Amino acid sequence: MAAQVLSGTGALTYTNNTGENVRIVINYLQVEGSHPHGGGSMSWGGGASVSFPTQVTFGRNLAATREHGQNVGRVSNSVFDGAPTEIALANGDTFSFSAQSYNNANYTYNILVIPESG
Repeated sequence: MAAQVLSGTGALTYTNNTGENVRIVINYLQVEGSHPHGGGSMSWGGGASVSFPTQVTFGRNLAATREHGQNVGRVSNSVFDGAPTEIALANGDTFSFSAQSYNNANYTYNILVIPESG
């Protein structure tokens, strides 16, 4: 299987059904929401996850991130320390991100899925 590019807006769920391990490379992910207590969350593999603040942009080759708005850098009273930009998934594992149920966050993304075989 050749590498696959996932690019678009909104929530995303990707399930690795390639029969081999894949690398997920997050080139760009922007979260924009209106609720002061969090924009959403990203999860992968066997249950690992990270929550996002209301406004954040990050990616593999970005020079900076930005956060603004009420409660900057806060998600449920915890500081947002970052998120991985490269993740390995075993066959059958899932990678996803979505808005918190109380927030209508918007996502813009560009993600590369690279199979183990190249």
